[in-house]
Amino acid sequence: SSGSAKSNFFATNLDHTKPCWYWDKKDLAHTPSQSDGLDPATEARYRREGARFIFDVGTRLGLHYDTLATGITYFHRFYMFHSFKQFPRYVSVTGACCLFLAGKVEETPKKCKDIIKTARSLLNDVQFEEVMVLERILLQTIKFDLQVEHPYQFLLRYAKQLKEPTCSTSLQEKLPPGQPPCQD
Repeated sequence: SSGSAKSNFFATNLDHTKPCWYWDKKDLAHTPSQSDGLDPATEARYRREGARFIFDVGTRLGLHYDTLATGITYFHRFYMFHSFKQFPRYVSVTGACCLFLAGKVEETPKKCKDIIKTARSLLNDVQFEEVMVLERILLQTIKFDLQVEHPYQFLLRYAKQLKEPTCSTSLQEKLPPGQPPCQD
C-alpha cells in the first residue's frame, strides 16, 4: 500500500479524489493513538467499546443493521486519523455522532436528541452541542465521503451462487451405490 494513513488522507485532499479506506499492516500498527503512546491492546479495547456503544444504542433505537455497520465504520475511520488521547472522553460522544451521521446517510435518521436520550443510560454527561461539533470534525476527517461499501451484498450474491446444484443438493439425491455425493 502507499504510505501512512495520514499521507493517504492529505494526498487525497490535494488531488480531490476519494480517500482510500484500506490500510496495510504498517498503517494499522502506527495509528495516531499508538503514536501518542497508547498500547495496541488498549486501542483495540476502545474500538470495541465504541463499536459496542453504537450497536447497543442503534439497536435500542430500532435502526437497521446497515446503519449500525456504517456508524461503526465511521468510528473506525475517525480514529485512524485522530488519537483516542486527543478525544479521550469522546468514545461515547464519537459513537453517538457516528450513529447520528449514519442514520442520515442510510436514510434511517433519528433526531440527535433521540440518540442522546437513548444513550443516556450508557453515557455519563453528553451534551447535544458536543455531538454537533464532533459531527463537523467527523465529516472533515472522512472528507465528506459518506458512502460505505458493506460486504453483505457480495456475501449474499456469493450465497445465491452456492444455491446452484452443488454438493449440498447432491446429498439430497438418491445416488447409485459406490458413487460419492460430490463429483467436480
